[in-house]
Amino acid sequence: MAAQILPSLCFAPIQAYSKMLAGNCLFDVHEHYIKQTYRNRYVIAGANGLQTLSVPVEKYEPHTPTGAIKISYREDWQRNHWRSIVSAYKRSPFFEFYEDAFRPFFEMNRYVYLHEFNRATTQTICRTLKLEMPAEAETYTLPHTNDLRELISPRVAIDKDTSFRPQRYTQVFEERHGFLPNLSVLDLLFCEGPSAVHVLRNCITS
Repeated sequence: MAAQILPSLCFAPIQAYSKMLAGNCLFDVHEHYIKQTYRNRYVIAGANGLQTLSVPVEKYEPHTPTGAIKISYREDWQRNHWRSIVSAYKRSPFFEFYEDAFRPFFEMNRYVYLHEFNRATTQTICRTLKLEMPAEAETYTLPHTNDLRELISPRVAIDKDTSFRPQRYTQVFEERHGFLPNLSVLDLLFCEGPSAVHVLRNCITS
């Protein structure tokens, strides 16, 4: 099986973690950075519905590799993100169980580069879910049949991914907004806990 190529992802959507569960994935941090994607943003579900949280980045030149993108700390985005996460998930079944694993990313740790932040958060989630952590590609990877860099994108409808089938699980504000598919894996983890991996497994189509 050829490697599945993923972009560096920030608290990636469930779709991406279903690929990691399937195995043989690589993160490409050498590609040109693309703004307004899951490379620096993630989506949670709060009391008012979908909420997109973005990690701000420093100004960069066109065609800058993702691995060279620096995080901006001109605004206190860490505190704002954590407040939003707590507000959205403090009543979820497993928030208290996992909050100590994620709180440091918003209260203590300061990463210079975006891909470092993404890798550290992904490692924490993979360890929690007992998934193999994808390696980073050593060089830019040319597009091929298993290139998922564009498919896993807020710009592409998930029904375009024929190997991914969203699975329902109980969400915090489901009675208010209905089931919201393919949110950040944080939503799945806080709502389902150890059962999250079973949900991911059911998302994979043959």
